[in-house]
Parts: sequence; structure tokens; C-alpha cells
Amino acid sequence: MHDTPPESMRGVLWSHLLASVLGGLIVAGALLAFGVVGARHTETVPINYATAPPVNPAGPTAGSAVASTYLDESPGVVQVRAIVGRRVTSPFVAGTERPGTVATGSGVLISRQGYIITAFHVIEGALASDRITVSFNTDTARRAEVVEYSQPNDVALLRVSMRGVSRRIRPLPVGNSRSVGVGDAIIALANPYGVERTVASGIVASLQPELAGADGGSIADVIETDLSPAPGASGGPLLDGNGDVIGIESALEVSDGSGRFPVSFAVPINTVRTIIPRGVLP
Repeated sequence: MHDTPPESMRGVLWSHLLASVLGGLIVAGALLAFGVVGARHTETVPINYATAPPVNPAGPTAGSAVASTYLDESPGVVQVRAIVGRRVTSPFVAGTERPGTVATGSGVLISRQGYIITAFHVIEGALASDRITVSFNTDTARRAEVVEYSQPNDVALLRVSMRGVSRRIRPLPVGNSRSVGVGDAIIALANPYGVERTVASGIVASLQPELAGADGGSIADVIETDLSPAPGASGGPLLDGNGDVIGIESALEVSDGSGRFPVSFAVPINTVRTIIPRGVLP
């Protein structure tokens, strides 16, 4: 037989039960309010991406290629000086050279035997007096002998003694002008002042079967460039993008009917081969 609790006891039990339920609801509400119950914890994890070094899509610059060619090959470019012994009027010379004046130009060493190619108009006035000298860098001038020349092609071959010339001064490599095309990159070296050499870069403007001068002279089969004619540059080497000699620099005054202006060109090295003695060029 079970005893039934008195009425007062049942009231106490219901009071405790109701207090427990209310307390639980209050705690649950507080937890929800502070975002504890039902919230997700997110942690940010850094990701390391591999970064490639900067890339120069253009590769080596044209300027660096020109500078490299200048450093490698300019020592083989010489200054040529000729004391004019007779009056000379040439389509390749601005004005007329008179006796006693000094004509200056450039030249290129093509052999350790002392062979140098230059422009004929640079030494033309000194043929009779034989007063032609060549200087390597700051080297003292040394007498040059005229071996061969062609006035129509504006090319001359000189020879000097190489005694005392540093072995670091090397002949320039010779290329093939038959491979030259319009738009090709070119580099022109010169030694107009005998101390510091000059460099200019440009492109082949045209391949002219004949370039006619303003005074009636002309020259056949030349490489015309977009370079500005520079005093003392005639006779210097014109190089291709590989640094090989493809021509000998010169300039000619032409006329378009409204005026006269100088045009830079080069005698192709293949033409030079037909003028100088066989075996001089490699």
C-alpha cells in the first residue's frame, strides 16, 4: 500500500520543478544571445603562393647589344689622316679639298698583317704626296701604304706595321653582304677623332642598284642606311646584328630637285672582295 503525499508536499515539488525549467530556459537564452550555442568557429589559414621572379619579355635590349658590340669590336676601328697634296673634288666630299689641308676618316682592321679598309675619298688627295697615317686608339700615328683602291666604288686598302700594336686589338669579323635585307638592324662604328670611337645604330633603309650624286657622280650597288652622315665616319665599318662587317661607310650628296642633302650608305663587303687582292679578307 502506497502512501499519498499530503497536498502541501505536492505544491512544494511543483514549485521546484517549475523553477528548474525556468532556470534552464534563462541560461539557454543567454547562451544564444552571446552566440555560443549554435555558432560556428571559423579560422583563417594563410596560403603561400609561389611567386616567380620578374620576367623581361623583350629579352636583352637593343641598347645592350649595341654596347656589347662597341666594347668588343671598336678597338679595331682606326683613324685615318691624309695631308692633301693636290686639289680634289669628289662627289663623296663636301666642297673641295685643297693642298695643305688634312682629310680625316675612319678605317677598319681586317687582318693582323696590318691590312685596313677605308673610303677612297679620305685618302684621294694624298695619293701623290703619300702622306697618309693611321692611329690605333691613342697610339702615335704610323705611316700607311696604299695597296689598292677603286675610285668608282670609294674603297681603298691600306697597310701599316703592326709592331707595338696590342694583341687585344683584333681584326673585325667579316660577314656576307648578300644576306642583307631592307629593315635589318645595323651598327656603324667610326673613329673620327683618333681618341674615342663613336657608335650609331639604325636599319637598312634600302638596297640601291645605283645612287646618283648631285654633281653627276654615282656609285653602284650600295646599302643605304637611315643614319645621319657624321664627319670623319667615312671608311668605318657597317656591322650586321651579329657584329660582322657587311660594308664600308660613306656618304654622298644627292638632289631631289628642291635641294641637296647627304645620304649615308655603305659599300657592300662583297663588292670590296672584288677590289682588294685575293686572300686579304678571310
